[in-house]
Amino acid sequence: MLARVSEGCGGVPPRVPGGTPPGRGSRIGGRSRGPDLPSLARMLARGHSCRFGLLSVGFLQPMRTRRALQLADASRRRLFVRLRRRFEESPTRGYVIEVDPRWFLLGLVSDCIWLNGYQCFRVQDTRKIEADPYAAFEEAALRKRGERRPRNPRVSVVSIEDLLLSAGRAFPLVTIHRERVDPDVCWIGRVLGVERGRVSLLEINPDATWDKRPHEYRMGEITRVDFGGDYENALHLVGGDPLVL
Repeated sequence: MLARVSEGCGGVPPRVPGGTPPGRGSRIGGRSRGPDLPSLARMLARGHSCRFGLLSVGFLQPMRTRRALQLADASRRRLFVRLRRRFEESPTRGYVIEVDPRWFLLGLVSDCIWLNGYQCFRVQDTRKIEADPYAAFEEAALRKRGERRPRNPRVSVVSIEDLLLSAGRAFPLVTIHRERVDPDVCWIGRVLGVERGRVSLLEINPDATWDKRPHEYRMGEITRVDFGGDYENALHLVGGDPLVL
């Protein structure tokens, strides 16, 4: 599906349709866990490559290394963050769930303060990340609404290939963005496979009808991947699974 980006809140399609269904994990706040950032920094300074679960940092450009470390620190401390990217004027808010040198996974919180799935971004496109100044209010609202900090939905961000394949296994619909090609358009559908640097996507239309044939897109052009958000869930609820794969 070729979809135009639209503003939204709650049950209205988000600015760029995508995310994942509110995950059920540990409650907002709580004990932190994850990599030891000072140790990571020391090992990087010695030229080593480090891996902690899905987090691996090493042999990176200095700016990307710094951003990856900031993201990993936010994940370890379970911070509610606000981040800015090169392709978007408005900030994105949520919880950093997993980090790798090139991609990271964010549990998205909408402007109406509901969990709205997951978004995956390239580390290199992140311009700024900080603790959200209104985190105390927003997390209190999430708790009162019974929302929990989302877990990793068994999606790997080690590479764009792993990201697309694992997201396609975990969710019926995946949204891809090629923001350098067209920042106002996204493509939504079922991931059929990846081969020779391209992803095959059987797309679903805005009226929840399925295309008859898949389309292929260069993975090198993909700058963002979303899955399980309110809009995608609504499309799948009405359109169901494709009859023929």
